[in-house]
Amino acid sequence: MPQFALETFAGQIFWLAITFGLTYLVCWRWVLPRLGQVIEARATRIASYLDEAQTLNERAEALVQECEQRHAVARDKVRQAAEKAREDIAKFEAEQRAQADKRLKSQINEAHQAIAHAKADALDHLAKDAPQLLAGVLAHLDPGKTLIHDPARLTRALGQGSGQFDQSGRA
Repeated sequence: MPQFALETFAGQIFWLAITFGLTYLVCWRWVLPRLGQVIEARATRIASYLDEAQTLNERAEALVQECEQRHAVARDKVRQAAEKAREDIAKFEAEQRAQADKRLKSQINEAHQAIAHAKADALDHLAKDAPQLLAGVLAHLDPGKTLIHDPARLTRALGQGSGQFDQSGRA
């Protein structure tokens, strides 16, 4: 191997030192400063990106808080509107129920009056027609009695002379 030959060893060390020195000089003079500039520019750019990211993050957090506040306000407004709507519906329902109750009470009163009138008419007709009806029944069942031929006497006997019936239908 020629690298390990002792007669060329001193020349190889000489050229190694010159090549190393020139390479060191070129690196020290031109390459390292440019590499330092690139690294510094990258560091500056990364720092500005981090600062911008921090600023954007803070703005985003502020926007999130603002959105949450608006959401809470909107939720409260919706809750209040729903409560008002419930109250309005309850009030309307109560009014409608009161009107319906009033209408029904009026109809019930009218029905009671109609029933009372019909009952009074029926009792009047019954009071007028009862003696003749009873006379007819008695004549059919007991043809020999004289009570049957005198309706006034029969009325006195049945109603003690009044001929009127009370609300229960009794004389």
